[in-house]
Amino acid sequence: MCLIIDTNVAQLALVQQDSRFKPILDGLARNTVRIVIGGRLRKELLLIAGVTRVLKSLDQAGRVRSVRDQAVFECETNVVGRMSLNSDDPHILALAIVSKVRLLCTDDKALMADFTNKRIIDKPRGSVYGDPSHKPLLRKHCKCIGGNKRKRRS
Repeated sequence: MCLIIDTNVAQLALVQQDSRFKPILDGLARNTVRIVIGGRLRKELLLIAGVTRVLKSLDQAGRVRSVRDQAVFECETNVVGRMSLNSDDPHILALAIVSKVRLLCTDDKALMADFTNKRIIDKPRGSVYGDPSHKPLLRKHCKCIGGNKRKRRS
């Protein structure tokens, strides 16, 4: 598990490498962060200039976790589609539910409200990364990956 990157920040974070996303980029480089994709989000990300190349490179390095599209589509239709949402991103919420990923990187205020809504994302509740002050969220949500594994003492 780790984090979902919304399309509204994908180019800034992955291609332009905006300083707001430096902790994410550092984590990807150190293999302590993974991006989770699937369903409609996968299709949307692959339409953004430059993101396809970066995702392919990250995938080859084992930094992308892919969730089965059909499972995300079904969740979007059967579960999330019945809820009253603030955002127009039920596919992001469905991906979080199916993958059990509880960290989202986005600038979309309506999506932030939905992602942190206990009725939609719970056990554990969703969190949103927005700037470097949220770096502790990466440690919390990406604790089972790469350099975050605890070494046993002999």
